[in-house]
Amino acid sequence: MGNEIVLEKRGKREDSQLSAHFQKLLNMGTGFVNPEILKKLKTKISFIDKKDNVNGLQLADLIAYPIARNAIEPQRVNLAFDILKSKFYMKNGECLGIIYFP
Repeated sequence: MGNEIVLEKRGKREDSQLSAHFQKLLNMGTGFVNPEILKKLKTKISFIDKKDNVNGLQLADLIAYPIARNAIEPQRVNLAFDILKSKFYMKNGECLGIIYFP
């Protein structure tokens, strides 16, 4: 049994591009994780339509939106981002990821 990453459908072309990029990461690794470790995770991705109203995707939107707003307009007041920022994994002032609890 493996892990599954659930993504919201965007369109055939966009979903295909994202799927291809995901496979590239599995095959080549990232700057932080080598491909052998990623392959051991046995992770796959699936795409779900927005109209399916999946709670996890709604939560992801609630988290992603303040982060995106901060990236676009870092000088703007963003109280939701200020709360989320305490959950970021930082090393030497660089954000390496988000801390999560299973």
